[in-house]
Amino acid sequence: YRVISLVRKLKDNIDYSNEEVVVIDNRMVQDTDVKKYNIELIIHLAASIRGRRKELLENNVQASKAIFKIAESLNIPVIYLSSTNVLFSDYLGAYAFSKKECEKLLVKSKLNYLILRAPLIIGKDSPSIKTVRGFYQKFMFFPLFGAGGGKVQPIHISSIIDKILDKVGEGINSRQVLNLVGNHIYSYRDIITHLLDLNKKTHFIKIPFLLSKFVIGIFEKANIPFFVSSEELKSINMDKIVKNDTPDNNIEYVNNDNQIFIA
Repeated sequence: YRVISLVRKLKDNIDYSNEEVVVIDNRMVQDTDVKKYNIELIIHLAASIRGRRKELLENNVQASKAIFKIAESLNIPVIYLSSTNVLFSDYLGAYAFSKKECEKLLVKSKLNYLILRAPLIIGKDSPSIKTVRGFYQKFMFFPLFGAGGGKVQPIHISSIIDKILDKVGEGINSRQVLNLVGNHIYSYRDIITHLLDLNKKTHFIKIPFLLSKFVIGIFEKANIPFFVSSEELKSINMDKIVKNDTPDNNIEYVNNDNQIFIA
């Protein structure tokens, strides 16, 4: 496939050799910016996961509006990478809510689409994995904000890639929501233990939930980056299991534990 990538800025750790890159703010992109490429399908992956609520919502929703407007203008389908967090958006925060709002934009449109919802995604070069391993190597412990006992069904990044490629090959000729989740359930604490793969006891320092919430709130009000956001704090301390009785319960389970834990 010929891939045209719209990115806000280039990053040093990403290989763009198989893509034609257009550096542009997705919130401002118009059909005239991409019409010459004869695009047949849009895969919308980009989203901000942190930031002040108003700014995060505006960024994610405005960018999606612009992207979906192009799809309507060109009469082409969309694959939208959402999050299973939308199923728990009443309890989480701005990121989950923004994903839910973007889904609504697609549902209200006349486009054919695949809304692909994913839980925690793990990959070898993930900044979060590098942070976990780097912190532990340096300090020989890892902080748990709250108990870290929230349960989730993680998947490997390759499962997302495979599913997108399958759907591209089939063609997007309908309007579908698919929850793509791992076949096994783990707590965040278990996931960190597996990823560190120490073959010995992993040392955690538990920071009580309410204290964590208070400290994170101070950093967020000052607009200073911290290890986790208030939404991530809630997320890692609550169960987010997608079950058959879940709304939009089109669920596909993938068994990718070996890939996840050798990431």
